[in-house]
Amino acid sequence: MEKLRNMEEKLPLLPLRGLAAFPNTSLYIDVGRDRSLAALEHAMEGDRRLLVVAQRKIDCEVPEMSDLYGVGTVVRVRHVMPVSEETVRLMCEGERRALLIAALIFYHGTARRATIKRLTKIAHLPLPYENKPRARRGLSINRAYLANRLSSAFRI
Repeated sequence: MEKLRNMEEKLPLLPLRGLAAFPNTSLYIDVGRDRSLAALEHAMEGDRRLLVVAQRKIDCEVPEMSDLYGVGTVVRVRHVMPVSEETVRLMCEGERRALLIAALIFYHGTARRATIKRLTKIAHLPLPYENKPRARRGLSINRAYLANRLSSAFRI
C-alpha cells in the first residue's frame, strides 16, 4: 500500500476542449477560463507541470470529474504568450500519461488540483478484425486481387 501512495502525486488540472495531448509531443493550448488560468498560475509557481485531460463534452463550461476522461497527460509548460486580455497561449511538451484518480477544487481560489497515478503499460486491445478467419481470408483475397491488377496494368 505504501508503494502505491508513493506513485501518486498532485498536479494542477487543466481540462481541454476538443484537444488531446500525448507524451513526447509539443502542442499549443489556448487558456481562457478562470479555473484554467488559476491552475496555470499554480503550475508556474512550482515546477511548470500540469495534468491536461480531455473533456467528454466540449460545451461544458465547468467540467466535473464525470465530464473528464480518466487518462490524461502530464505536460511541462515551455512558454506562455498573451493572446488577449483574458486569454493566453501555452506551448507545452507532453511528458507521460497519467491516470486521474481525483480532482479537488481549492476553496481559496478557483484552481483544481488532480491526484494522479503514473501509467507505465498499455494493455493490448485487439483490432476488430483480428483472430477472425473470414476477415483474414478477405484481406488475403484483396491483396491477391490488387497484385494481379497491378501486374496486368504494367505489362509491356
